[in-house]
Amino acid sequence: MSITLARDVMRMSMKNEYTAVIKRKDDWGVGWIEEVPGVNCQEKTYEELKETLEVTLKEALAFNRQDALSASFFDYISIPFLFTIAEITKRQKAR
Repeated sequence: MSITLARDVMRMSMKNEYTAVIKRKDDWGVGWIEEVPGVNCQEKTYEELKETLEVTLKEALAFNRQDALSASFFDYISIPFLFTIAEITKRQKAR
């Protein structure tokens, strides 16, 4: 991962909030990120699981961003925006 891309992912991560769902399964901790499909991990300890989920989430965000940019065949502009789940829920209820 390039330094610029890593910095962008870090900046995105600082602005967004994600929910880790964690449970015990036998001797393992199993967890996933509720808002990002495919980000799931298992580790022996809670601390290891939290760390692995964070790393995996950052990698998934970087990959998804790079994938989206490489799919652009034409010139494009990048416009940052911020929204909250509460705003989306409110809009959905208003429909």
